[in-house]
Amino acid sequence: MLKLLHVIPSIAPQSGGPAGAVVNYANLSSDFAEVTILTTNEEIKGVTESRLRSEIGLNDSVNLKVCDYFGRHSAKFSRPMLQWLNRHLPGFDVVHLHAAFSVMTTLTARKCRKFGVPYVFRPLGTLTSYSLAVGHAKLKRIYWWLLEANTVKYASRIHVTSPAERDGVKKLLSDVSVSTIPISINQPSPRVTVRKEPGKSSSSRSGNDPTPGLSSDYIKFGFLSRIHPKKNVEGLFSAFAALEIRNWHLEIAGSGKSEYIEQLQNLTKQLGIQDRVSWTGFVSGEAKTRFFQSIDFFLLPSFDENFGIAAGEALSHGIPSILSDQVDIGSRGSSETGVITCRPEPDSIREAIETAVSWSPEFRRERGKRARAMIAGHFNPETIKQQLRELYTDL
Repeated sequence: MLKLLHVIPSIAPQSGGPAGAVVNYANLSSDFAEVTILTTNEEIKGVTESRLRSEIGLNDSVNLKVCDYFGRHSAKFSRPMLQWLNRHLPGFDVVHLHAAFSVMTTLTARKCRKFGVPYVFRPLGTLTSYSLAVGHAKLKRIYWWLLEANTVKYASRIHVTSPAERDGVKKLLSDVSVSTIPISINQPSPRVTVRKEPGKSSSSRSGNDPTPGLSSDYIKFGFLSRIHPKKNVEGLFSAFAALEIRNWHLEIAGSGKSEYIEQLQNLTKQLGIQDRVSWTGFVSGEAKTRFFQSIDFFLLPSFDENFGIAAGEALSHGIPSILSDQVDIGSRGSSETGVITCRPEPDSIREAIETAVSWSPEFRRERGKRARAMIAGHFNPETIKQQLRELYTDL
């Protein structure tokens, strides 16, 4: 049986889509390979393995090795991880590396070359013009020329999750071999997707409306993602502040840096919408299901999103979604399948919201059904499992 190793700097649920994708790929691959995930204990120190497996949804058949580290974020270093690789890496047939510009994946790529183990490299959307231009752009360029160029040069395959990411990588590196394999999205059961009647507050039916001043038929919007500047929450708030309608509520779910969240909360006060915005924090499992069941529309107005798994999950629950044209998963759908596309600018987001609220409850339900069918057709787990099998066995 094929022995497959996934390496990612963090598997913590709070780290967002990249970690969730690794779990997704590992679970699917465990049907045809002996799979191990190697990672650090960033944001999960003190969490038992059984609890962690439950929180991230990792199959019991997938091996998990979690190592101590020091440093932070991309610069973190783990000696125990390198020691483990020295002992065990030669026994693997394929390594799947996740994250560019990260010390531990760069060092793992070197170890793979040393031991002659082929590796697949998934850059997590960081090899696009947007990602390379924001943040520590100068440091990225230095890191690239000193270290990461070789990671890419000697990779057996570059793995991207969307056509848009593929085009971005090809623009930067025209001669690399790229495989486009999306993230599978499981369909919730019909029982799970039964939500409140569109346009009716589920809490108001019990006489407990959480938002003073709103009528019982307010429209609830939801945002779920890692809270980061590229998600364009500022633009979202500006769009809502400019709406003429006032029967709305916005729930923000997700975690991020506390100082940044405080800035966003202050912005809602400046815009006068603080009473219409609630902050749920990180959600997973049943809490995430309840979040999806409680909203009428999902929002993700990102400046850059190489996939957009939260949007896919929302659509799989039958929730019409307003997505910026930089969220790749939105390109698979249309207004006919419950996707309203906008530009990341506040005025365009506002116009999309106004279009959404003009839909009748019956129209929303019909579009929600089509959204579920669209996701089932494009992101079927069995199809993606076969694509992964072919990726690993063709190296």
